[in-house]
Amino acid sequence: MLAVLGRLYSWPLRYQMTAAAAAFVAIEVLDSYAGGFKLGRIFNIYMAAVFTHALVFGLRSSLLMWLLATVTVYFAEIPPEFSFKLETIAGFADIFVFMYLGILSLASAYLLRISSILGDGLDERR
Repeated sequence: MLAVLGRLYSWPLRYQMTAAAAAFVAIEVLDSYAGGFKLGRIFNIYMAAVFTHALVFGLRSSLLMWLLATVTVYFAEIPPEFSFKLETIAGFADIFVFMYLGILSLASAYLLRISSILGDGLDERR
């Protein structure tokens, strides 16, 4: 498993970001197919994508993915949809909460990855 993660981690940045963009397109297709998720549910779906990306590809491209996820949620999910216009302070608060949750998700996945690598290193030394 670590060998597969190591190979994925060594992908060029453009392939990693292509994988992120494909995940976002899939999320948006799923959202439109399901008739539109509530904002909290779509936050969770994007957080799962950010967490998985950080776990597989590491911190290098995950920061860019987090910013891309924030812009995507801002454009496609925060009312009014498919616009960068904020009509209420609640929309601004939603973006701020998403950014905060995204950075927590990214950091927790990265720390989990580091702890598993360190744990494997300690197991090999015994």
